[in-house]
Amino acid sequence: MYIRPSYSQVSSAYDRQIEEFAAQNKANKTGVYVNGLLPEQKLKPVISIVLYYGTGKIPDSICAMMDIPKDECVRKYVQNYKLNMINLRELTVAQAELFRSDFMFIAKFLAKSYNKEEHIRDLRQSRQILVHTKDTLFTLAAITKDKRYLRLSKTKKEDTAVCEIADALYNEGFAEGVSKGIKSMIELCREMGLDRDNTFEKVAEKYHLSECEISDYMDKYWC
Repeated sequence: MYIRPSYSQVSSAYDRQIEEFAAQNKANKTGVYVNGLLPEQKLKPVISIVLYYGTGKIPDSICAMMDIPKDECVRKYVQNYKLNMINLRELTVAQAELFRSDFMFIAKFLAKSYNKEEHIRDLRQSRQILVHTKDTLFTLAAITKDKRYLRLSKTKKEDTAVCEIADALYNEGFAEGVSKGIKSMIELCREMGLDRDNTFEKVAEKYHLSECEISDYMDKYWC
């Protein structure tokens, strides 16, 4: 998937510049020519950039998507539009860190040199503030298919520190690891013919949880 550049938005950006010049000239009662601009009033260029986070190969220009005759007499009249594309999955972590908004948090997850354990550890020490916390978490959930981000989006407010998000991810991952370990242990004890009480004791010896917590796991996995 990639974000298609909106040509209407680019056109609107130029229109706004023209309107601002025209209003200025009208207020100054300046005689102008076409579109209400003076010859020395130049427009600033509007550049569109595609942030691509997919894995497949996509066209890098409009002409690459067309079936154009090979005859040069035709091709030279076809206007091309090259995409200024940033393939996020080809970035290094250092390149991803060049972003200065919430998007850096997303770009670092997609970087090709990304290491999940190292990245979470680094993020837990980060003091960066996510201005649009919920939008960032929703985006990460869509990209990674990890439902933990959706669960966090329901509890975290805007302007949340990155380290707080990372701590929550780490703690939830740790809890999931404990849960899977206890499930495997209960299943193994049952295969060995141990009864519920003996299995309860084995889990208590290994995980040092409260009796209430172990009872919850037993109710969940003893079947």
